[in-house]
Amino acid sequence: MPGVRNGRIIADAPNALKRFLEPGLKRRAGELCEMCGQPIVEQHSHVVNVETRTLMCACRACYLLFTHSGAAQGRYRAVPDRVLNLKSFRLSTAEWDAMQIPVGMAFFFYNSSMKKIAAFYPSPAGATESMVPIEAWDELVASNPVLLELAPDVEALLIYRRRGEDRFQCFIVPIDACYELTGNVRRYWKGFDGGELSNLNFQIVGARPERHAAVPTLMFALKIEETTGIDIHNIVLRCQIRIEPIRRQYSREEESRLTELFGDIPRWGDTMKPFLWTHLSATIPCFQGKTEVELPVACTYDFEIAATKYLHSLESGDISLLLMFSGSVFEKGEQGMQVSQIPWSKEANYRLPVRVWQEMIDHYFPNSGWLRLNRDTLSDLMKFKSRRALATWDEVIETLLLDSREPLQ
Repeated sequence: MPGVRNGRIIADAPNALKRFLEPGLKRRAGELCEMCGQPIVEQHSHVVNVETRTLMCACRACYLLFTHSGAAQGRYRAVPDRVLNLKSFRLSTAEWDAMQIPVGMAFFFYNSSMKKIAAFYPSPAGATESMVPIEAWDELVASNPVLLELAPDVEALLIYRRRGEDRFQCFIVPIDACYELTGNVRRYWKGFDGGELSNLNFQIVGARPERHAAVPTLMFALKIEETTGIDIHNIVLRCQIRIEPIRRQYSREEESRLTELFGDIPRWGDTMKPFLWTHLSATIPCFQGKTEVELPVACTYDFEIAATKYLHSLESGDISLLLMFSGSVFEKGEQGMQVSQIPWSKEANYRLPVRVWQEMIDHYFPNSGWLRLNRDTLSDLMKFKSRRALATWDEVIETLLLDSREPLQ
């Protein structure tokens, strides 16, 4: 079925381009003619200022003034409505590569001011100019004499190749359609070459203590699913892990332990907010479809850290975690390697059993913990320990607690 853009019939518009030519992507109504200042309709024509290389919105009367060659001494040229689908256009992959266009879409037109062929392709920054080797263009014209009919400045050759295909789709189109298409492509742009990128889903499916690490470590089993079928070369993954304390209930003993962290219980609605536990980085090796890896999460038993105080206060149940992913994805594409970023929206929730945390701590600190003290305080405690002839540091702390006449329970 023919496509339609602003009233123009586009014969056999490629399916991959249809989303960029939707009727919803129209210019705003209420614009004025840039030549006479009169109001113009939403679907209006354009005139090119050849010297400044700008497109000017024009009413029908002003547009007709510049439809003849030589009008205004060639300074202004009306953009025609002609759209041709060049089904017999001859273009090989080698000829396309000779054009040195880094993506699968570009438009070419003759710039009369500079007296050369100009090429532009879409990019995240909009229409980006590329230098076309004159030999490559001459060979293309020799194979396709229809290019000699291109109206300078106002008509362009539009070339499009779908990802994964060798076949090119070629059109002669108005220059304003090229810029409009480029702008709309920018709205949908993905990655470095604008094409289809991977879609990754993350899920934590388990956790266990790592018993042979230099520091206390939990191993999170991470399942990654790629839904588009693209080959993943590797992923440089970053992850922020946050604790969401409001998402569970607490026993009375746990509540008493958590008052230091969150204050009095009536205030917990205001003070019990999600907080950072840790960050981690990992490199995920190549895969296609699905993979499962283990993420090492280094932990600390430093009671100066809020997360340690919170985790130590729990007796049973689960710990509600939010894992927020970011990083770079290296993909194998038709044109070689490409890189994209993991969206910040990629997250995973996991309820870590308290017993897993406790099992890890018991392995690295069997029935013990540690406190960080100022050196002067430590010196005073050593003198106290010597004067009282106390054998262990546990006895030192117990004696001080008893001397304070405060109950230990």
